[in-house]
Amino acid sequence: SLARGHSARLSAYPAVLQIATLASAPAKSQEHNNIKNISLLCHAWRLAGILLSRCAEVDPTMFRDILIIFDGQKICQEALTYAKELSNRMDARVSFLMLINMSFLGRFFLDAKRRALNRIEDRAASLLSETTQGFVQQGIEVRSAFRIGEPAQELLKFLAVHAPFQAAIWGSTPELPGRRHWIGRASMSMECPLLCVNRRDDG
Repeated sequence: SLARGHSARLSAYPAVLQIATLASAPAKSQEHNNIKNISLLCHAWRLAGILLSRCAEVDPTMFRDILIIFDGQKICQEALTYAKELSNRMDARVSFLMLINMSFLGRFFLDAKRRALNRIEDRAASLLSETTQGFVQQGIEVRSAFRIGEPAQELLKFLAVHAPFQAAIWGSTPELPGRRHWIGRASMSMECPLLCVNRRDDG
């Protein structure tokens, strides 16, 4: 079942569903908020069910896989919590993709940045290892990867060589960045819904 305090709403991004974490409301309006939150939960999961069941309707036996996308080394714990819930609900594997934004401007630049690249790779591998532990402990199958380059291009190249994902989760911040951010551009070409966790106060 869904952890208490989550609801969902459609965002301005195409094919994006936002999962909102609702803060506790003041006592005088708690009953009203509880009723509203229950209604939002029902509506949220109806929407999510429609989006996430489309692939399964084509082939009910197909393998299910959820992708978590990280912008650099920023990791949002609420996104990880939601990913565990969704994975258990769908009986799906979870794939982690960390995208490091770096331009390569020729041999001189590469030579100057070689040590920095090694440090970035070591740090990324360590973060991904730590992040996946909680999933493995719950019996969830995981895999992880990181790419260095232009993030939107690297994401689309990654998606092109892997079997379709049933959902992607924005794993770096509670809310999606603005439309000019690379994930906004990349989401236009994604075949699966993009989900994000969103903190919101209703008090």
